[in-house]
Amino acid sequence: MKNYTDITDTIVNALIEQGVILDNGLVWQDEDEPDTVYIRNLVLAAKTEQV
Repeated sequence: MKNYTDITDTIVNALIEQGVILDNGLVWQDEDEPDTVYIRNLVLAAKTEQV
């Protein structure tokens, strides 16, 4: 894993900027490592428009 470059945030941020998904905040954060261990509430933008 040390040769692995994590690009998850880069991809998620690009999808948010393109309007594909919406970031509705955090669902959960770890008490000991809240900045690196968390669950985000991401939803497809198209699904929210139909509601």
